[in-house]
Amino acid sequence: MDKHGRTKLFGARVSCKLRVSAKRKLEIIALFERRTVSELVREILDSYINQEYAKNCM
Repeated sequence: MDKHGRTKLFGARVSCKLRVSAKRKLEIIALFERRTVSELVREILDSYINQEYAKNCM
């Protein structure tokens, strides 16, 4: 248990979600900045991979 009374497992889950969502925001910004199709495809694939990572993280 940490000082807030939560288990470390719960804290790890929350920090994992925060990391994924922060990365997702950066990717969305990058999506709007990029114009070429190949880069858009790469962003979509990265986004899918991150969704799978988030599922495995929970």
